[in-house]
Amino acid sequence: MVFEILIIGLGLASLFRAFSELLLSRQELQHASALYTWSAGSLAGRDLTAAFPLAVGVVALLPLAWLSVRRLSLLRFDADMAATLGLARQWTQWQALLTAVVLAGLAIGICGPIAFVALSAPVFASRLAGEGRMGLLPAGLIGSVLVVTADTIGRVVLGHAELPAGVICNLLGGPFLLWLLLSDRKEGVA
Repeated sequence: MVFEILIIGLGLASLFRAFSELLLSRQELQHASALYTWSAGSLAGRDLTAAFPLAVGVVALLPLAWLSVRRLSLLRFDADMAATLGLARQWTQWQALLTAVVLAGLAIGICGPIAFVALSAPVFASRLAGEGRMGLLPAGLIGSVLVVTADTIGRVVLGHAELPAGVICNLLGGPFLLWLLLSDRKEGVA
C-alpha cells in the first residue's frame, strides 16, 4: 500500500513541477528568479515577521489537529469498529484533511514547497512514538528540525553560495525514500 501511494505522489509531484516550470518559463527574468527561489523551498531572507502568520495558524489549528489525531487513531483498526465506537468516519477524514491542507499551505506560503519533510517526519515520529501510535508533536518537531538542518547545511556546504533548503531535502529525501520502500518490502516478505 505504501508503495502505491508513493508512486502516485511522485507522479503527481512530477506533473505539478512540470506545470510550475511551464509557468516560470513565461515570466520575466526578475520575477522568474524570485519564483524559482521560492519554488525550490528556501528560507533565505525570512525572519520572525515572516513566521508570524504560521505561528498564528498553528496556535489556532493545533487543537483541531490534536482532535483529528485522536479520532484518526480509531480508524487504524477498522472502519466498522470505529463506527461502533461512535466515530463519524467521513467527517473525521475531511476534518483531518482540511486541517493538514491549511497548515501545509501556511508553511509553503512562507518558504515554498520543501519536499520529503511531510513524508519523512511522520515516519520518524511513528517509530519514536511506538507501534500503532501517531505522534503529532514529535512529527512537527522532527519536521522543523529537518528543515532547519537542511537550511543550515545549505548555507554552509558551499561557503560562498547558498543552496535552498528544498534542494538539500531533495538530496537527502531520495535515499530516505529508497530506504522506506525497501524496508516496507522486507516487512511484507517477512
